[in-house]
Amino acid sequence: MADTGREVSIHVDLDSPRTLLRFYGLDAGAYTDTNLDGFYRRAMDRALVLFDRCRVKATFFAVGSDLERSAGAREMIARAHALGHEIANHTYSHPFGFRALGAAGIRDEIERCSAVIEKVTGVKPAGFRAPGYDIDTAAINALQASGLRYDSSGFWSSVKWLMQRYHRLRSRSGAPGGQTAASWGTGSPGLPHEPYFPRPDDWRKTGGARSFVEIPLPRTRMLQLPFYSNLHLLLPTRCRSVLTALVSRRYLVYVIHAIEFVDLGDRDVPAELAIHPNVRTGTTQKLSGLEGLITALSRRYRCTRTDHFVERIFARSALA
Repeated sequence: MADTGREVSIHVDLDSPRTLLRFYGLDAGAYTDTNLDGFYRRAMDRALVLFDRCRVKATFFAVGSDLERSAGAREMIARAHALGHEIANHTYSHPFGFRALGAAGIRDEIERCSAVIEKVTGVKPAGFRAPGYDIDTAAINALQASGLRYDSSGFWSSVKWLMQRYHRLRSRSGAPGGQTAASWGTGSPGLPHEPYFPRPDDWRKTGGARSFVEIPLPRTRMLQLPFYSNLHLLLPTRCRSVLTALVSRRYLVYVIHAIEFVDLGDRDVPAELAIHPNVRTGTTQKLSGLEGLITALSRRYRCTRTDHFVERIFARSALA
């Protein structure tokens, strides 16, 4: 791997098929805990094999209710932790419209998920990502008050409107969750590109040193396009290579979703999720694409866990 002044962290959001069914306004009632077991075992086993081959220690953003409901999820999260991967907080129930829950609801989602993760791994999580990147100043301050060390929800993209329109066209109109699911972030065009200490009165602006760091999701400097696998796996290999070669950050996160480790041929992936563009692509093709992307990034960046990177920030700021 590269040993440069630049670092990259690989993130995996563990949104299950049940969560994605809700995202598209589809009925998730028939998706059983047995299905959830199978999904976690299959998707995470493939992810762990890939990361071992690429010599990467990733950060998995886990949903607390999945861990409580699924022995397979608990087994795979414990295995990932034992292998040296970071386990971070992705809320307890993956609610769409996270900011709208109010102070008590936000705190409950954060703290219940952290408690479940700590029970499974023995370690309290350091990091957080909001469902749909739906974050604001009050939520950031609640995360710090709950003992978390960083958030990675800051998101901005010039094609946000197109992503929202695609969601509206593909979702079941009027179904639960379908109207609020696609918040697609609450950032602004001025959101910093690099990790920063968010101001207590406005999370989108850089403030003085504090014991909490915001790690915004990357976008290209030209055109402000999102830089993550959800988009890249839809592109030809040559386009992916060019985009990867052009991105340049002191610190970069690369986000993958668990659904990208499975396809419609897997029995625990419901046929209704053909609505998701990457579910229709075969797993072999996706794994090859992900390996190529991670390998390309590893040539230019040193791979690191996000919690380790954040602790170095605190050490330099005398906030450890």
